[in-house]
Amino acid sequence: RLAIGASRGALVRIMVMESLALSLAGGIVGALLMIWTGELAEGLLPSTLLTGGALRPSATTFAVIGVLLLAVGLACGLISAWHTLRRPLHASLGAGRGVEGEPIAMRVLVAVEVALAVMLLAGAGVLLRSLVKLEAIDLGFRSEQSIVTTFSLGSSPASPYAEADARARFLDRALERAAQTGAFGATGVTSSFPLAGSGANALLEEEGATPGVWGRDPATNYRVVGGAYFQALDVPLVAGRFFDERDRAGAPHAAIINEAAARNLGGVNEALGRRVRQRNIDGVEDFATIVGVVADIKHRGAARSALPEVFFHYPQRPRRTYGMTLVSASTVDPSI
Repeated sequence: RLAIGASRGALVRIMVMESLALSLAGGIVGALLMIWTGELAEGLLPSTLLTGGALRPSATTFAVIGVLLLAVGLACGLISAWHTLRRPLHASLGAGRGVEGEPIAMRVLVAVEVALAVMLLAGAGVLLRSLVKLEAIDLGFRSEQSIVTTFSLGSSPASPYAEADARARFLDRALERAAQTGAFGATGVTSSFPLAGSGANALLEEEGATPGVWGRDPATNYRVVGGAYFQALDVPLVAGRFFDERDRAGAPHAAIINEAAARNLGGVNEALGRRVRQRNIDGVEDFATIVGVVADIKHRGAARSALPEVFFHYPQRPRRTYGMTLVSASTVDPSI
């Protein structure tokens, strides 16, 4: 361009504009990726952990990034122009013979840019690989096409649901009405929904066996469920049966455990029919007969193994029903 009469000012403008164009193009692509990855991350996390849009960049963030991109683009353009114009014309025309014709600073700049690009690409590759693996992990339950509602009945003396029996009757009516509504499929309730908290835990004692020692033996998580809770989340039944009308209030206590708890009792088939209890939870001293074993649910997250869990039927454990979550396998689009 110098050889055919371009002025030095024109060269500076061209190089600055080229750098700014590249910076802005990269910034637009990066901004779109920020928005997309934020929405993706929000979809992978339970709504109870963050509010909508919490992981999406704000307008202030975009403004700061835009200023930085303009500054970087302007700086790169000026550096390129300075290194080009400070050389004699004959050096510029002969620079195509090899790398030796390039200034040291320019070679360092290119090397740094390539190194940063490789680091960013490697990081992006690791992130994408982690996301693919995360999507492939089986959490033990189905979350698609489901309606989930968490509610608190209250336990203060002034509440109409202060008594445990009143809360149990409320849950009975809620499940009956859900069954009568065509928009709901299998519907159940739980005291602790997956990924929403670890819940209470205590040692699982077996009738006729020496009790374990807290801190040395593994504790078992305690959960109260009812209705078609496992069916609503499509949790597989490994052995035995689910809760039904036989497990009503006043009937012999029944329990369902997960596979992790069954392994502590010698295996799935060996666990059925055993009688267990957790003495220091809800003040219940009665032993409960294990009537079923369900697959493990990863309540603590996709990357952590499932803990031993025992499930009781809420008509037999109404004290734990002050805060419950209703879940239904919807037969219509949950978004409407």
